[in-house]
Amino acid sequence: MVLPATTNAQLKASFPCRSGLIDSLEDTVMSLQGGSCLLSVYGPPSAGKTAIVRSALQSWGVRHAYADCLACPTPRQLLHALVPQLKPGARRTRDEGFVLPSDCDSIAELLIALPSLLQGAGASAWLVLDNADRLAGTDILTGLARAGEACDVALSLLLITRQPWSNAQFATLSCGLMEPLQLELEPYNSDQLTEIILHRGVVHQGTTDEDRALLKAFLTAFVPAFTRATCDLLEVEAAVGQLFPVYRAPLASGRALKPAQLYARAGPAIQSAIAERGAAVSEQAAEASGAGPVTAMHRQQLALQLPYISKYLILAAYIASRNKSTADRAVFDPGFRQRVKRGAQSHDRMVEAAQEAALKGPSPFPLERLLHIFFAIYGAHEAAEDAGADGRGGKSALADMLSADVLMALSSLVTLRMLSAVGDDVLDPGTLLHCTVDQGLVQGLASNLSLTLSDYIKLA
Repeated sequence: MVLPATTNAQLKASFPCRSGLIDSLEDTVMSLQGGSCLLSVYGPPSAGKTAIVRSALQSWGVRHAYADCLACPTPRQLLHALVPQLKPGARRTRDEGFVLPSDCDSIAELLIALPSLLQGAGASAWLVLDNADRLAGTDILTGLARAGEACDVALSLLLITRQPWSNAQFATLSCGLMEPLQLELEPYNSDQLTEIILHRGVVHQGTTDEDRALLKAFLTAFVPAFTRATCDLLEVEAAVGQLFPVYRAPLASGRALKPAQLYARAGPAIQSAIAERGAAVSEQAAEASGAGPVTAMHRQQLALQLPYISKYLILAAYIASRNKSTADRAVFDPGFRQRVKRGAQSHDRMVEAAQEAALKGPSPFPLERLLHIFFAIYGAHEAAEDAGADGRGGKSALADMLSADVLMALSSLVTLRMLSAVGDDVLDPGTLLHCTVDQGLVQGLASNLSLTLSDYIKLA
């Protein structure tokens, strides 16, 4: 089947930056017409998977039935959504609920109905299952994948998923199925997002050439910064819709400002939006990794169950966040000597410093400083223990300290959100860290390790 060139040209115009996928999908679907196969299209959210697949099949005149597995959680609902769309003639609408005139509640009944649904020479169809990750390991997925071969009809299955077959649960739970052909959608990069949003702004809002130039200048500066938090097209588009009016607001008063000046004036609102979205993405990633929201009680229980290395890292982070960096020598250098004036003024300065520290809260600190404090307190306390106490102390403690994977423990604390890092990689030199553990929990850890925390806090 040869498609008109205008058909694909219109598709590619409707979906900028996805011409490669459209060509690959056309080659795959058209070459498999008349047979039975399993095809997977996967990619991140808001990458255009569903819209491209449905628009392409409809434009190419490929007979197909579509169902969203989120809206059809049971096999019966899924079959009731798919089978009526395979019937020849006019399709029933979604408002009519795709209700069958006769029941088809199971794969067995589908196998009976398929020969009559796909009768005639050259009759073929595709079943398109959106959010098909939910069907991993289910009998309904296996049944639909094998239905065409079992009935000797040209029925193929197209799965739209977020994860590839090898990374999702399909590989283990659906091991009875052959691995499908796979087409991947890469996440949009900043240039592609700029092109798409600019295209949508011109097409849907009917902007003038001047507005287009202004929007392009804003997108060129804003999108690369925002994509550090998320590459989700809908998220970026929503942020642009919120911030672009703020960006262009000074022009309403008749002021002639350059794009860089406009962007600088909108800077606080832009930075706030980026920080807010970045925090939300970090929280979602932590929940997806299994950390999830941590209550105060759970956090305390978790902290007390941490390895010794991790406990000392938390204490070191707390000390680094409360002390000024200039105080490290006075606290940790045994050879440091400073003349201390005892008196009312000295006491007043200490009180004022404590009040100031309480108001300012914990301050960020570099990775190198954290490791310096960690090795100082770990070596001083663990090496001073009896050699026979809990198997630690003396030379064995020093060996533990040198052989322990401190950096791995540090990464684990960031994952558990007991520490937070400003940057892409917590282990990069110069990375700034924040201690997110409250004082009560730190006091509990210090007591657990028989460490007097006040010996290391020097506010003035």
